Amino acid sequence: MADIPIPLIEDGPSAQPDGETNGRTSRHPTPILVLTPPSSSSSRSKADSIQRSAAAQWANINGGSARKNLDGVTQQSSPDLNNVAAVSGVFDVAGQERVQGTSPDWGYPTLRSASTPRRRRRRSSSRTRYCYDVAGEAPPQDDFNTPSFKAAFRDIKTVVSNVAEVLGSGLLHNDADSTIVSHLHENARALAGFQCPSTRTVGFVGDSGAGKSSLINSLLDAKDLARMSNSGRACTCVATEYRFHEEINLAVQVELFSLDECLKQLTDLLQSYRNFKLNHGSMSPEERQFFQDDSELAQDTFRAMFGGRLGDEAFLIEKPEDAVLETFKAWTEEALGSQDTNMMPGLTLRECSDRLTRLASDRTSPDEMATWPYIRKVKVFLNAHILSKGLILVDLPGLRDLNAARRNVTERFLLKCDDIFVVCNIDRASTDLAVKNVFALAKSAGLSRVGIICTKSDIVNAEEAQKDHPEPDAQQICRLREAVDVESKELDELAIDLQALEDQPSLSAIDKDERNDLYQQQSEARKLKEAADFKLLRHLIEIRNRNVSHTLKESYGPLAPNQEVPVFCAGNKLYWDHRDKDRSVALPYLKLSCIIDIRRHCISIMSASQHRAAVQYMRLSVHALLATIQVWLQSGAGDADLETKQGIRGTLDVLEAQLRRDLTSSTSVVNTIVRFLKLSFDEKVHRRHRFSDWSQTAQKACKDWSMWHHSTYVAFCRNYGIHHTNKVGYHNWNEEAIKGMVRDIHEPWKELLLTVQQQRGASVDLFKSMVERVTGYLESELGDFPDAAEPLTQAIESQLSIAANTVDEAFGCFEEQVSCLCVYAFSSIRTSFIGHTMESAYRESSFEHASKGRDSHERRKDIIGRKLSQESIFRQLMKRCRERFHHLANGIQKTIRDNLADHMDVIHGVLEIRSQNAAQEGERDVHLRVRVDEAVRSARARHASILASIAA
Repeated sequence: MADIPIPLIEDGPSAQPDGETNGRTSRHPTPILVLTPPSSSSSRSKADSIQRSAAAQWANINGGSARKNLDGVTQQSSPDLNNVAAVSGVFDVAGQERVQGTSPDWGYPTLRSASTPRRRRRRSSSRTRYCYDVAGEAPPQDDFNTPSFKAAFRDIKTVVSNVAEVLGSGLLHNDADSTIVSHLHENARALAGFQCPSTRTVGFVGDSGAGKSSLINSLLDAKDLARMSNSGRACTCVATEYRFHEEINLAVQVELFSLDECLKQLTDLLQSYRNFKLNHGSMSPEERQFFQDDSELAQDTFRAMFGGRLGDEAFLIEKPEDAVLETFKAWTEEALGSQDTNMMPGLTLRECSDRLTRLASDRTSPDEMATWPYIRKVKVFLNAHILSKGLILVDLPGLRDLNAARRNVTERFLLKCDDIFVVCNIDRASTDLAVKNVFALAKSAGLSRVGIICTKSDIVNAEEAQKDHPEPDAQQICRLREAVDVESKELDELAIDLQALEDQPSLSAIDKDERNDLYQQQSEARKLKEAADFKLLRHLIEIRNRNVSHTLKESYGPLAPNQEVPVFCAGNKLYWDHRDKDRSVALPYLKLSCIIDIRRHCISIMSASQHRAAVQYMRLSVHALLATIQVWLQSGAGDADLETKQGIRGTLDVLEAQLRRDLTSSTSVVNTIVRFLKLSFDEKVHRRHRFSDWSQTAQKACKDWSMWHHSTYVAFCRNYGIHHTNKVGYHNWNEEAIKGMVRDIHEPWKELLLTVQQQRGASVDLFKSMVERVTGYLESELGDFPDAAEPLTQAIESQLSIAANTVDEAFGCFEEQVSCLCVYAFSSIRTSFIGHTMESAYRESSFEHASKGRDSHERRKDIIGRKLSQESIFRQLMKRCRERFHHLANGIQKTIRDNLADHMDVIHGVLEIRSQNAAQEGERDVHLRVRVDEAVRSARARHASILASIAA
């Protein structure tokens, strides 16, 4: 029997992988149908099967809803394939549905019912296979990513690029004597390649085994890059930053702890080790378990840091503590000096993963020293789509990490992150302590952008889910399971029929045809079975995701400033199981994994800052460039005599001198910012102290705690004052100790912040008044030369506006730093000033145990009470706060001074164009001057038109 040529369906590479436009008009290729009439009447009975097979394949790409149209075609009793219009109609509708949006079934065919007879169809020709492209994912829906704004941004860069090309079309830009044209050409090329420079940081924190590494691998679309949890007992987790670079290969850079930081860790660990080894025999069972955990952590860390140098470790308890620490100091200095902190570039994905594993792993032999104890953080540079806009992802140790140094690194990182996600297992999300701890930190520190990502959402059990869920979810699960059973039964029956044919010693032509037909049916049955499995899986995942998200939002939403907590449920295994399949097959699973949504959400964090940078570029930077070029063009135009030119030059010299006084002199208003800020802090905050009252409040809190049972009291000491018991509930000793100080400083601090904001507004207003003075001065002094005055005014106005934005951004950064200082100074978190001050007292009191005599509880209370009874503790807290604020004020002053000096240099360059040298440069290449004039005229018109389009 002759084979019947069947429709060929091709999907071109231009199709967007997730059915979205990425800021461009969606383009979907028209299917190519190659239809040939059957060669014999015996083949006509296959017509329906061929039509259904071809159309079903397109429906599988474009959505199951096309099957309704498919059924309408196949019901026609046509004896041949001449009714091409009917078949084409199916694909036209399918194509329209593809453009309008993805169908609810995400591309899977409709399932058969239990009574549906077996369908006979043949396989359509295979189509080109296209993998899913992460870079083609639709961007967030925000101002920066609207098609009109992206088009305007792109078009203006093209305008600047064209101007740069014209400036470089002559010989002057390469002439050593032609400094002005060369400088203009260099500036134009730089602006043509402009990229929004700002960065934002997203931190991922969670307990070991929560799935952070797998999640970050998926978001980066870099399989097996991030190391998985180590099974060793010592903490091997370090903070890891993932940053963007253009190169295809990856790079790694290590940042180490300082010697002092290492010695602080070693001191605490050695005390824990010696405390247990010297006293464990007389400890109570509860005390023995607690101190043994700390001792084993210390021992594991010592072995990791120093390897075989420890010998039999006897000297750790036989020698005095100071002598042991001196030995540790010498070994640590040597180890830090031997570590390679240089950038390690040119790594493949596998090499980078191996490098990260080695950095985070324990020793491979007893004598070897590990690297991880010395590492503060690791930076990984790679070309990942999610990072390409300036985003930084940070994988952080958990807040419950036994290693206090790494826990503190996490806490400090979280205070600096723009967004934070707590990562937890979906099965334990509602009770996960990591989630509770992060939200408790967020409340204490005033962090507003905290979300939750539940991992392993794709690990489901249909039987258990049907039992656990109420109606109607349970009924729907039952129906979907029955549908899976129907498709499984169909596959089993086909397998039996095929086996029966294969077992025959020989097959007739009819049998062979029947066997081929059965294979085709088996292929279609597998697709339907896969579709049934997917629908069941999707339903199970979605109902659990919905329920878990609702519970988490109800629990943690009230703790968020806007009463909303973003919750995502991720299936990393689902993502990687289907990531590399044909995109039409993979997309439903990738969407269900939620990785695409999380990636889009993270990218959206960049949008606001990118929009501000892009607007400044389009409105100010490009305008300043075009105006500056116009100044150059005007410098050689006209027939002004030498005296007139000298008069203009004198006017500009006076203007420049005035601007320098206003912007960069020691008496300028801008340069008095630091003195004003320091004075405001001293008057509004530092001089409002009430040390005696604050100390009395702390002593009263101490007295309240001392009434607790000794087991409760010591539990709080061992948890650094932050704990919860059924008897006394939740308490934060740090918070209660500084309650009086926080109460008295609250309003003065608000006044200080208001003063900073007022100073910020006054500084911006200063630049506005400068623009008005410059405009008025040039109009007055150069009124007879409007062609010269206009481009000069526009160029200087634009530069002053850019300078104003720079100052405003510096103040914005300063306000964020002051807010962070407020957290450290007046919150109760472990890394706050009070937390750091009380740490030694908590540790000392926790070492008071039964082995040291009956009065251990009294000694604990005495240690804590003595620490908080001293007024000096509050004097020291306020001193540290003042020193830190003054340091920040000096920083903003330097930032503003340096930036204004740069802007003044640019303005000097603009004014210098009016010199005689500029006119002479233009005369050396008249044709270039004409081309540049034409290009600038066109560019200014196009620039104005583009800005008008986005302002509408």
